[in-house]
Amino acid sequence: MRVVFPPKVSGEGESVIDLEDYRGEPLGRMLIDTALSEEGEGWVNYYWPKPGETTPSKKSTFVRRTTIDNETYLVHSGFYVNDYVYTNDVGELEHFSRFGDVFIANLVHPATTDKDLGINYSIAHVIVKPGKSIEPHMMKNPEAYYVLEGEGILYIEDVPFELSKGKIVNIPANSKQYTENTGDIDLEFFAIDEPAWAEENEEMVE
Repeated sequence: MRVVFPPKVSGEGESVIDLEDYRGEPLGRMLIDTALSEEGEGWVNYYWPKPGETTPSKKSTFVRRTTIDNETYLVHSGFYVNDYVYTNDVGELEHFSRFGDVFIANLVHPATTDKDLGINYSIAHVIVKPGKSIEPHMMKNPEAYYVLEGEGILYIEDVPFELSKGKIVNIPANSKQYTENTGDIDLEFFAIDEPAWAEENEEMVE
């Protein structure tokens, strides 16, 4: 039973044993089981909306068992992970079209978040459709491709490098590069730039 619940005082006195988080996980039971464990404490992770929001965010709560006047209680306090640690989901990214059937989205970029990430690199999720290519261009900074799915060829100064799942290729700064999808499925990779990608650092070439 809730004894003290500052976020919603009207909820004090209610049972939480059947409480579920916003993904249907048995939150009440997880809190209780953690408090009653041999250690008597531990972390519980779940999804719950931030105050004033309706979309659930990941929350981590530390739970501890305590005894007051021979009564057993559990005390817990938590934080929303995204307030302290930057997270993103590739499956939820909004891609934009470039070079025709090439789609790009920022997974991590210091200029596209309201958080001070303390970083100066970027990671873009790139999708090249079968038979399509990224046009020749140069970056003033080094760039790395890490392949997630598919097959293709990355040309660096017209030298071909095969791309396949799990492979990473480093592209030196100021090198002409272009990429072709030679397979029958999407070629997907992370494009990693340091410093973070910027329009002024890219130049299209013949």
